[in-house]
Amino acid sequence: MLAHADGSEVTACGTVVHIGRARRSRSGMHRIVILDAGDDDRIEVDANLDVMGNVPFQRGETAIVHGEYYYDPSGRDGIHWTHRTLRGSHPPGYIILAGTKYQ
Repeated sequence: MLAHADGSEVTACGTVVHIGRARRSRSGMHRIVILDAGDDDRIEVDANLDVMGNVPFQRGETAIVHGEYYYDPSGRDGIHWTHRTLRGSHPPGYIILAGTKYQ
């Protein structure tokens, strides 16, 4: 995706192809969504539901995502910090679905 520029702020656009179940992590409830950014390039999006609320993802819709890029050892490209910052100075992220911005 991005030459594995781990930690960079990025914006991506793609079609929602998978919506994972909400799961609890050490930082709250999260939902993993997979976007197809074209040419079968898949991007994992980590949405923090405790901060953003229940983002109404639907398969087949277009999503625009801004946050911090990560690459994990299993070979997955992803974006997290897709929400506003509650503490500290991390840049805020967002998800846009059907013209509505979720932070």
